[in-house]
Amino acid sequence: MIFEKRGKSILISQNKKVSVIISNYNGEEYVYNCVRSVLNSKYLNFEVIFVDDASKDDSLKILKKHFSSDQRLTIIQNKE
Repeated sequence: MIFEKRGKSILISQNKKVSVIISNYNGEEYVYNCVRSVLNSKYLNFEVIFVDDASKDDSLKILKKHFSSDQRLTIIQNKE
């Protein structure tokens, strides 16, 4: 896969798995767009690890509603 960065072409191998870690605390306003953006990446060999730090809002509810069937997403929920 070739990406453009500052006018230069960069060749990236799809063989290397990338882990994207998203840390969250009460980010319900941003969680949907954040995770959707990563999951819609052109790079295919990746996983998303979403770590919720005991949010008191609906972050996890939004995440589970929209992305629970996506096997690339792992959710870690800290209770306190």
